[in-house]
Amino acid sequence: MKNFYLNPKHINQPIQLLGASLIGSVLLVGEFLYASVNVPSQIMSWFYCVTAILIFPIILYFIFILQTKYRVELQGDQYFNESMKMYHKESNQARKFILGEV
Repeated sequence: MKNFYLNPKHINQPIQLLGASLIGSVLLVGEFLYASVNVPSQIMSWFYCVTAILIFPIILYFIFILQTKYRVELQGDQYFNESMKMYHKESNQARKFILGEV
């Protein structure tokens, strides 16, 4: 782990981007906790600690929303293309039914 380097070119799937954002949020919370221990001011220490406690559930909430609301978009390219084809096929059939073009 001495020469660890994360190459952004290797992150090419949406789910990998989601995982990288989760790791980034864990590192962000760790930095806030580290700052709360090492800052000399008592008020700033309290501020960093509360921020670290509050920011992690907020980030987890947004990741949950991404995984539920935008589930299709987070799939791989092949599955996303198939889902979009089915979606457009169903929407075209519904439009034709509503307009009476059946």
